[in-house]
Amino acid sequence: SGPNRAGWVASAKSGIKTLRDVKGKRVPIWPGTSGRIATDALLAYANLTWKDVIKVECPSFAGQIRAAKMGKTDIWWLGLYARYTIELAGMPQGARVVNMPPEDKEAWERLRKVAPIYTPTYYKGLPGELKEAWSTSYPYSLYCYGWIPDKLAYTITKALWQGYDLYK
Repeated sequence: SGPNRAGWVASAKSGIKTLRDVKGKRVPIWPGTSGRIATDALLAYANLTWKDVIKVECPSFAGQIRAAKMGKTDIWWLGLYARYTIELAGMPQGARVVNMPPEDKEAWERLRKVAPIYTPTYYKGLPGELKEAWSTSYPYSLYCYGWIPDKLAYTITKALWQGYDLYK
């Protein structure tokens, strides 16, 4: 089915055109590995820290989308062609995929220290103001909390591996 096509999408009214423009802006964070990795990667790419942005705690990935719709955040980690991204692009604040050109090698090196699975990928036909942009893609992945016992994580992973032919 291909890679996961997710990336950073900003409110068109936020003034965010590059990830460096996130400084001083409202950035969502939610529990779990994927949200933390995505946000830490954003900050690394932009050469920023949590001290440089306004952290907006969200209860979940879906909570991040609710906060976006309510205008409580300026940038969001979203599926680039997902329904909710299209909805945000049609709202009054609008939306713009934040371009992450591969020519910015230092930024990508910083990002890859945090999230080595992310790959620069070129997209066309994007919703919102910017119709073409470089963003991230990464293989579909499974994550678990650190408190999950190793044996349970192993058992679930083994079942998925052994049952692959049933769901591929």
